[in-house]
Amino acid sequence: MDRFSSARLLSDNLVRQQEATVDTRRNIIAVGFACALALLLTGVAFGVQGYEYGKAHWEPDGVPVCLAAGLQGAPHVTTDGAQGVIVAWVDCRPSLADCDIYAQRVGADGSRLWQPDGTPVNSAQDVQFDPRVVSDGDGGALVAWSDYRNHTDYSVFAQRLDSAGNRLWASDGITVAAGIGHQTVVQLVPDGSGGAFVVWEEWQEYPDTDTNLFARRLDTEGTLLWSMPTTITVAPHEQYKAKAATDGAGGLLVTWGDLRDPDDSNIYAQRISTNGAVLWEPNGVLVSPDPTLQRPGLIAPDGTGGAYVAWYDFRANPNQADTYMQRLTANGMVAWTSDLPAVVDPTYADGPDDLIPDGSSGAIVVASRCINGAVEVDVLAQRVNSDGEFLWGSEPVNVTPWEKQQQFAVAAPDNQGGAYIAWIDKYTDSFAYDVWTQHLGADGTRLWLDHGVQAVGADGPQDLLAIISDGDGGFIVAWRDRRDGLENPDLYAQRITGDIGTRYFLPLIQKNRKSRITVALRSLRSKLSSCRQWGMSGEVQR
Repeated sequence: MDRFSSARLLSDNLVRQQEATVDTRRNIIAVGFACALALLLTGVAFGVQGYEYGKAHWEPDGVPVCLAAGLQGAPHVTTDGAQGVIVAWVDCRPSLADCDIYAQRVGADGSRLWQPDGTPVNSAQDVQFDPRVVSDGDGGALVAWSDYRNHTDYSVFAQRLDSAGNRLWASDGITVAAGIGHQTVVQLVPDGSGGAFVVWEEWQEYPDTDTNLFARRLDTEGTLLWSMPTTITVAPHEQYKAKAATDGAGGLLVTWGDLRDPDDSNIYAQRISTNGAVLWEPNGVLVSPDPTLQRPGLIAPDGTGGAYVAWYDFRANPNQADTYMQRLTANGMVAWTSDLPAVVDPTYADGPDDLIPDGSSGAIVVASRCINGAVEVDVLAQRVNSDGEFLWGSEPVNVTPWEKQQQFAVAAPDNQGGAYIAWIDKYTDSFAYDVWTQHLGADGTRLWLDHGVQAVGADGPQDLLAIISDGDGGFIVAWRDRRDGLENPDLYAQRITGDIGTRYFLPLIQKNRKSRITVALRSLRSKLSSCRQWGMSGEVQR
């Protein structure tokens, strides 16, 4: 074996095992000189395949989205198409009796690109709330919200902002749904053509609980494309907490909790075509036939026109939820012979936090598990394929296997079969929540060591997380932040990037005056990865 081969052999061994055994002074000296010579003559670097580390790309505790006086909350996010984010929120800077909708664009470098404390999406009188935002595909965004400007009924309005934050439609937005009774927006879903589907609830005056669901499609000019709203369901009694997603074919998927049988809460779903036609049964298809209680959950496309649905399920214990799943085919049929117990434990309560497609016709569900009541809460995740098989083992992956409370997780696809996950965490602050993040690989491995990457550790609680992929191997998370006091919450955001692929190292070899040889592996990113020192008899000294 020549000197160059010896250098490669030692370095490969160091990368895999981070230690070596050298038996004699002659071998140590020969290998040391060989490594040094190989480095000098060839500049060879040695790589670890699949190594990844995450880091906060912006300021250590995030960058401000809005620092205006008064209350800001309910952030929702979408991509700006340039590795940045557009955030929309409800803003009560005048007073709690006059809340408006604001938006901000944060660039890839963390700079605020619109007005310092946000651009007003509307400035109508009275209260506007519950904003939803999606990308327009051209650097701007579509925003929809619930509106009480007429002082009589709630209505649904929408607005489009361009990449510079200018309002492109009517100054205070266009009317999407209005009339007798109340209409409140629940979901906004991109239509794949720069427009969006708006989903809303409609009901009469309290205490009437006969709530129904409708949808309308908007184009980029603010035109209502369907001649009239499409009825998702007008079944008796209450239909509530709807969630929606694109069907991947220019249409819309919707799921909701349903009390058409007042004694049996169930989960229903519906698919709407790009032209507004109802594709499944009128008033929706029943997701689970189980006769016990199900509470509404989440929906994600399956990549073939169908949907995955996850929900709170009480079949095992009427006082303790589990997370169950089912897949619906493109024609609204149940795909699996039985509901899938995705996150289930007979001792602990589990409930779904988020559900995302995995990019391979499967889905990833993220859930919270309450241990000893709410004294300890963990974030768990499971990946499921289209046949209803678990891809991350029979038990879900524990994303946060440490004490105290980690909960209210949100997730975004990594476009490689895994997921980026963010949650609020009491581990580093017993009196308030910080925001931590993790990257799960396609096999469920936690790719970032220890607790993951901290997005913010500032004083005060942080909560109400919203997440979006940045389109460049990372993601952006936004949150409500009370570092400046509980009565004056602001909005912040952080970009987390992951270094994926081969990580390269250079061997650095030094012999000191005490006849010891030190071998270090230094990343080409100038981050020390490993260091070992051997005495002349071959023993590892540090």
